[in-house]
Order: sequence, then structure tokens, then C-alpha cells
Amino acid sequence: MLKKASILAIMRAGKYMADGVYDILGKMSAARIDFPHQAGDLLPDKHNVISGAGVFLLVDPVVNSGATMVEFIKTIAAEKAKEVIVEVERNKNKNKSSTFPDNFNSTNQQNENTRTRNEIRILMLTGVVQAATLNENSEFRKQIKQIQEENARSTSAWLVVKVYLFTLRVSENQYNGVGGTD
Repeated sequence: MLKKASILAIMRAGKYMADGVYDILGKMSAARIDFPHQAGDLLPDKHNVISGAGVFLLVDPVVNSGATMVEFIKTIAAEKAKEVIVEVERNKNKNKSSTFPDNFNSTNQQNENTRTRNEIRILMLTGVVQAATLNENSEFRKQIKQIQEENARSTSAWLVVKVYLFTLRVSENQYNGVGGTD
């Protein structure tokens, strides 16, 4: 069973898929977000949705360009990075000789590879995704990689953002949704 996870329904149509995911996985903190128009609107109560969660399930029946998903991922990653930076700073103040978090394996502090990292997993669940979005050189994939690199850099690699996409179908049809019909 997944613990400390949040389910985010994207747009109205995502609500029904998210309800099904919640019924199957159960006992997770669930948040429903409808009609996000800009990054500030994505998570109206960011702290309650993001704080403490390590797994995020973004549920959207249709992913066209992936732009909406990217905005959610940016917001989640940025908020988690803030949490990590605060924790590292708190530990610096506790012990001026160490910049490692409390849960760091103190037997080998000199080895950077043994640092305990905070990892978040963002799972995108969709019914259909456009084939062009999955292309190796797509804007969507470039932006996901950029988000991962920026968070690793801003947190000195204390935060690892892993993004996964699960879909039922890949479509070759081109369609650009505007959100108003959802």
C-alpha cells in the first residue's frame, strides 16, 4: 500500500479516473484540483497537498502536449525543493560542522554518494496520450528533464524528482484542447 501520497485530478474529467484510483489504492490523502489556469491556481492549498507526500498521482484522461502536466510537476517539485532546502538549513544550524540531514548515515560523512536523498515520485496516469508528446525530442520531455536538473541543482542533489507516465493508449491523432470544453 502506498503511504504519504496525493492523488490530483486534473480538470473535471480527471475526477472520475482519480476516484477510481482512490478506490483501488485507498487510504491515501486525496486532493481534487479542477480547472487549473495558471501555476498559482494548480494547488490552492499547496502545503496540505504536498507537505509530507512522497508520491503524487496526476490523473488526466487525455494528455495532448503535456503542458498542464508540466505545470503540476513544476509546482510540486518547487514546493518539495523548498522543504528540502529548509531541512538542510535547519541541520546546518544544529551542527555547524555538518550540512547533512538528520537521517544521513553519519558513519561515512565524507562519501557524497552515501548521502540520504529525498525522492519524490510523480506518476502521470492517463487514458490517452498524443504520440508526439512521447517523442524523445518533444517539448514535454525536454521540460521534464529540465525540471529534474533544476531541482537537483537547487537542492545540491538532496531532492531527486522521478517522473513516470502510465497510459492506456497512445494516439496519432492531433488535437489541441483548450480546457473550456472539459
